[in-house]
Amino acid sequence: MTPPPYEELEFFLRQWNNRSNENAGQYDGNGLVHLMLAILDNLRENEPWSDLPEIRDSMTDEQAAFFLRLADYVRDNPSEHV
Repeated sequence: MTPPPYEELEFFLRQWNNRSNENAGQYDGNGLVHLMLAILDNLRENEPWSDLPEIRDSMTDEQAAFFLRLADYVRDNPSEHV
């Protein structure tokens, strides 16, 4: 399987909402979260900690604030499945 070019994949992930198929009207946030978790696994396994400043600099302040809201929620609400 050949992944799409980076720009196409990024555009797809930014625009995707699952509202144009058989589940029209339903937003599959859980599906997007699983994609995000795959990305986090990839970062954990491959990204050197020395690149963290570059990662942060790539985020807008709005993205960083949302990321922190997610992290705060995860920290404050431990999973019962772990």
